[in-house]
Amino acid sequence: MDSLRRLAPLAALLLALSIAAPANAHTIGVSRGEYRRVPAGLEVSLAFARTELEIGGSASRVPERLDVRAGARCAPELKKVTPIEREGVQIDALFRCSEAGPIRVSFAPLLRELSRGHRHDAVLVPSGASTLIFEAQPELLLEVDAPPSGPPEHAAPDRASVLGFLRLGIEHILTGYDHLVFLLGLVIVGLGTRRTIAVASAFALAHSLSLAACVLGAWTPPSSFVEPAIALSIAYVGIENIVSRSHERRGWLAFAFGLIHGLGFASALSEVNFDGTRLALALLGFNAGVELGQLLVLAVLLPLVTLLFARPAVARHGIRAVSLAVTASGVVWFVTRVYDLA
Repeated sequence: MDSLRRLAPLAALLLALSIAAPANAHTIGVSRGEYRRVPAGLEVSLAFARTELEIGGSASRVPERLDVRAGARCAPELKKVTPIEREGVQIDALFRCSEAGPIRVSFAPLLRELSRGHRHDAVLVPSGASTLIFEAQPELLLEVDAPPSGPPEHAAPDRASVLGFLRLGIEHILTGYDHLVFLLGLVIVGLGTRRTIAVASAFALAHSLSLAACVLGAWTPPSSFVEPAIALSIAYVGIENIVSRSHERRGWLAFAFGLIHGLGFASALSEVNFDGTRLALALLGFNAGVELGQLLVLAVLLPLVTLLFARPAVARHGIRAVSLAVTASGVVWFVTRVYDLA
């Protein structure tokens, strides 16, 4: 009983995370902008979803929340706000700069007012070069007299942009509480290092396949199916940990549910419009980031599980306590997601 009491805080923490974390863990705000250097300064054309601007304030305030500088700060001048398809709004503005030189655009003030994890696809006109803007990479630099790199359809992200997708993938898995709880449920039964790596590899392969299929448009199921299904996968693995005496099928289980989790990962990229080359590099960078983040999590979990199984009595009670918390988390997420998506 003492060992069970020592593990109770961990179970309570998992349950608290499932209640406190957003029910829909994969709905990430997306916006797009075109940036053109002109003699007066910088012309911008931004497209946002109306739901994002309901969080961050009215569309007319967006230019004021961008910190645009060419030495001194450039003065924002709103040109027009136009409704566009898919419940969006287009914001056209001019930033008048009194000094020559490179223009630096910081999105940090605006990102603080938008939904957590918001990403912005910044496209330079006329070159078509693209940079992904998000919390860990909030600035865009426009060089003076930068030569065009070709028409937009042939543009590819530079190295910094690909690294940005890598960071976004790491951030997405490390803040994806449902994925982390699912991983914990998979490995808490003490599979050993070799089998744990095999199970994690099956999960990684599966979600890489479904992520690519979804982002490339081969199959895009609605979030009303994906999000509750992810929650049910978490509840299932927790229940299996409790009722099953053998976990020989864990690799197949990880693969099957990994296909569903990959559809959740895809929401981080699916709403940004890329051409073929840029999409392939973005997909590669983002997926590599997800896998790297998963390896970091396993590097922490494996020693803890090994330590747990060093004492059989603690392991027996610990598996049950953690699995109950994993199951409860999945059930809570399922109920709240079905309610939110109804």
